[in-house]
Amino acid sequence: MGDFDIEAVRADVRAMDFVRGTPAEIEEWRMAYEDSRANLVIEDMIPTPNEDALFAMLLDEGVSPELGVQIVGKLLDAELLDADLLADHLARHGYDADGQVVVRADAEAVRAQVRAMDFVRGTPAQVVGWREADADRRTYLLSKGLMAAPVGDDLFSMFMDEALPPDLCAKVVRDLHDHPATAAR
Repeated sequence: MGDFDIEAVRADVRAMDFVRGTPAEIEEWRMAYEDSRANLVIEDMIPTPNEDALFAMLLDEGVSPELGVQIVGKLLDAELLDADLLADHLARHGYDADGQVVVRADAEAVRAQVRAMDFVRGTPAQVVGWREADADRRTYLLSKGLMAAPVGDDLFSMFMDEALPPDLCAKVVRDLHDHPATAAR
């Protein structure tokens, strides 16, 4: 599943408005969880210690199984969205999903390639918005620990100088990676 910050999830659960289970219901849910866990072990899908801790915390907080499934689903969706956001951010800056430089390109060669492309350039206001959104995305990814440090901005800055829409930035990086003849160094 994932590696969850149990105490952060606990704080979120405590802030939620829901009807907590009674001690009898919680004990019933605990027994049902133990049965489910035993079946998972039989199927060789052994929960990790972190997953066990997550479900134990949900039971400690009186979360029903139905609400627990919704909470875990949202946590997993957030992880997938964060992973997609990170991959997109890295691609726009010329890096692969592991943060390795995909292409070291001669800026003028890339600029010439971008200028030769047929696309609708962004307005000055859009470019300002794209730069701000990129800075916000970088701050978010750093705060979540998804990036250890900011990635280089040279390529993205050149894209913004040319008013290239962000959805095309990753395309140009992929093209440079697939056709390194246009890349130098």
